[in-house]
Amino acid sequence: FAVNLAQCDQLEPCVKGGPDYECFAQVAAALDAHGLPTTHLISIGGWDAPHPIPLQGGAEWFQTWRLWNNALLRPFDGFDWDLEGNDDPSAPSNHMTRAT
Repeated sequence: FAVNLAQCDQLEPCVKGGPDYECFAQVAAALDAHGLPTTHLISIGGWDAPHPIPLQGGAEWFQTWRLWNNALLRPFDGFDWDLEGNDDPSAPSNHMTRAT
């Protein structure tokens, strides 16, 4: 699952995209009901995702995500903050040595 940080009305930061949140809440409830403790994460950004416009700082983006997440029927337990914005397979940062 992944969401994107975006600019919405009057350039206000917002969270867009993602899975079917009602389905997610139902699956999470079913796991809980069966006594299967599970940590549920959402990825922000990632490969081929738009890089957030730098009109807001990290604290503002986190607050935007936190408010969005807390408003969900079943909030996520955390997130993978994947904002580097690199989609070039030949970029040096996409090649790792054994030492890495």
